[in-house]
Amino acid sequence: MPDIRASGYVYSEPEVGMKRHAERLVVMAMFAALAGCATSSTPETWGAPCSATTPCPGGLACITAATFPGGYCALECPSGSCAAGAVCDSSSSPPLCLRACSTAAECRSGYQCWQGACRPGCDVAPSSCGEGAVCEGAQCRAAECADDTACPAGERCEGRLCVEGARPPDAGPAGGPPGTPCTADAECADGLCLPATRGGVCSVPCTRQDDCFAAVDFEAACAPVPREGVLRTACIPDDGSGAGPAVACASDGDCGSATCVAGQCTEACATDGDCFPGQMCRSLAWGAGTFTGCGYADGAGTQEVDLGSFDVAAGGLTPSLEIATPSDTVSLMLRARTVSGDSLPLMFYELTEPDGTVTFSLEELYALRDPPIRWIPQDTEEATALLDPNSTPDRVRFQPGLHSFRVGTFSESSMDARRARVQVTALVKRVPGGGVSAGTLDLHVFLVGVGVSAAEAPRNARLTATLSRFGTLLGAAGIRVGDVAFTEVTGADATRYQVVNGVSGPDSELAGLFRLSATAPTGALCLFFVRSLEGGAAGFSLLGVAGGIPGPSGLTGTSHSGVVLAFDPGVVGPDGTIPGTVLAHESGHFLGLFHTTEQAPPCAAGAPPVDCAPFGATDVVADTTYGDTTNLMHWALQEGGANSRISTGQAFVLLRNPLVR
Repeated sequence: MPDIRASGYVYSEPEVGMKRHAERLVVMAMFAALAGCATSSTPETWGAPCSATTPCPGGLACITAATFPGGYCALECPSGSCAAGAVCDSSSSPPLCLRACSTAAECRSGYQCWQGACRPGCDVAPSSCGEGAVCEGAQCRAAECADDTACPAGERCEGRLCVEGARPPDAGPAGGPPGTPCTADAECADGLCLPATRGGVCSVPCTRQDDCFAAVDFEAACAPVPREGVLRTACIPDDGSGAGPAVACASDGDCGSATCVAGQCTEACATDGDCFPGQMCRSLAWGAGTFTGCGYADGAGTQEVDLGSFDVAAGGLTPSLEIATPSDTVSLMLRARTVSGDSLPLMFYELTEPDGTVTFSLEELYALRDPPIRWIPQDTEEATALLDPNSTPDRVRFQPGLHSFRVGTFSESSMDARRARVQVTALVKRVPGGGVSAGTLDLHVFLVGVGVSAAEAPRNARLTATLSRFGTLLGAAGIRVGDVAFTEVTGADATRYQVVNGVSGPDSELAGLFRLSATAPTGALCLFFVRSLEGGAAGFSLLGVAGGIPGPSGLTGTSHSGVVLAFDPGVVGPDGTIPGTVLAHESGHFLGLFHTTEQAPPCAAGAPPVDCAPFGATDVVADTTYGDTTNLMHWALQEGGANSRISTGQAFVLLRNPLVR
């Protein structure tokens, strides 16, 4: 083993410089290089499939963005004109020459003929349908109506399409139909007159929003109405000027439903299925009474929400997914995990905040622009996670409410026929008052061939010194070490994993080691103490590796579920100072922190990350400094573990990880 005083050390080479992503990012960045290419294309070449290994014929450039599945041969058209066989789509940014068509038969599988050009199915983000059109069954079609008068008898206008559901007939002398101005119940056919504060018109009772679609001839929300000293729910007018459900509000007037509860707009419901994921149908207090509406579970702490499982083809995306978070939420972790099928690299495609701000975009990343929330697609087979926020409020201010996002998979080529079943979950971290300044982190320590049993561990001086150093460093961020449990790995697993050979990919020994975490509780950070790790860069010893930035908190038994530490005294020294520092650094990664300074130098502006690190070779936290060797998250261990400082901004991120309770 190398002498710790004479050699350089690196915490985790796979996290440094993004070298392993250079080729992928260069290929994806081709979208930004479509302009300026000479072409000798023929009509047959426009819109052809392509990839990094199958370039476009005729001088065309290959769009490999996720919104063009299988790749698409095209060219920019800044002048608005294209060569034969193509038309200029000025609605895209930048404008693109797309394959001309008149029928769907002229387009390849998965593409539609819309507005004279072969385009992806419209259920992508953003939709390829323009104004005056709607997306139905992945195909664009012209809007049929603007209001009910444009629809035939027996149908009404919903979402600019005519659907079954006639407007209620005029009630005649028995009373006015819903929507008729009134001052008393006797004036209404259904015997229900809304008070002036809820619209002052005839209406009908309801239990959920769907009840109003078929029952009333006006835009309405199912909301509470004072009736005979108690609250009932009825269809009340919604003119569209107010906010929708799960949007922040200060008063009833801010909401389309005229119902603001616990800082968010809401509506009535009958079952949890009437509400957004993350919400529940429950009794809510409003005015002087209660009604059954979409709200949230009681209590603080971290709550897990299952958003469903999806069959995703290589290079494909899930539908747009939504998760609602209450007003006391401080962070949201999104997780994707392959539960069956092929081992495809997983990705987050886009994340949109409640106010419509896009805080993560894979397209921005491919264009070598650092999104507000940083997530790097590295070794993402089997499981991956994204933490919102993973930086300070100057960059991302977390917004409780309705978030939307998409998850997908990467493909190796346009011919990649693999598929995966992907489970998507969310962890919603709630703190009373919405602020957090301290927390507790539970640990589950796996001992792998290091000569210490689980029974001996609490009394082993070197191990307890390591955990004490770890606790002291994280304590500066307001994090206290809570319960600590020990498991000794024995038998063939101990023999195989005590020296980890290979740290990259789902079939590596590191992946197999992390899968042993299946026996640990989901609320603890899994730490693996092994003798040594093989795979460091030339001239360096590998001291530790984290399962991700961030790791998939709360998911055990995956190839990313933990942090590993080289614990041999010949590698990290005889006491607990160096191993405790390494452990805190790698746990910082797992909880969401990037290097403050990368090993590779910063790339020039806009340059692909080849032998350099993009985004300034630094992190996303405002109060850290590139080149600061005193910070715990500097890429290399300093002499004696001197880099131990955690900034206020870094503490802000760490405390928002759902593992910190």
